[in-house]
Amino acid sequence: MKALMKYRHPNIMDYYGHVENKEGLYCFLEYCGGGSLKDLINRDGHISELKALILFRQLLDAMSYINAQNKVHRDLKPDNLLLDENQELKIADFGLARDVEARMTKGACTPLYAAPEVMNLEPYDEKCDVWSAGLILYEILTGKEFFKHVKTRSQLLSELKEFSSNMNKVKYPKSLHPEWSTLTNKMLTHNAVKRPSFADVKNYFREV
Repeated sequence: MKALMKYRHPNIMDYYGHVENKEGLYCFLEYCGGGSLKDLINRDGHISELKALILFRQLLDAMSYINAQNKVHRDLKPDNLLLDENQELKIADFGLARDVEARMTKGACTPLYAAPEVMNLEPYDEKCDVWSAGLILYEILTGKEFFKHVKTRSQLLSELKEFSSNMNKVKYPKSLHPEWSTLTNKMLTHNAVKRPSFADVKNYFREV
């Protein structure tokens, strides 16, 4: 809640205030009547490239803003990306957000969207959110969860290790413009040092 109180961005859910009494804490948040990105994907399957471009640019703008505040979200996933009545994207659920520190190691994030360094309890920074956004982009473009078949932590760690050595196994629709798969694969770089930042991804969009 503290994070939301500070943010003012068109693609971040607005916080209007709260009331606390003996029965509990009541927060007043922006109404997002369009459901979640997850709902949209489940309903329509993969999203058109034009709509994907619009929604993903909104996500990039909001995450660049969050990073500029020296914050990391740590739980990006389609369920936490809401849509208003105009289909504008709104990032929600900042329960795991925190200041970026030099050596964050405590695991966070929904496992299926967590970066390799987070799952391995290694030091990580804001680039863990880039990995999550890359998985979200893949899901937007294909209508499929990247690790949907994975059921356990050990399975996920094994899949992450295999993926790092063989990115060619990732399949995209043949009709998809190749720049999409290039960008997604860059965001899913296993080595966080070599993984682009959100600013890098925005620059990539300008170049293509």
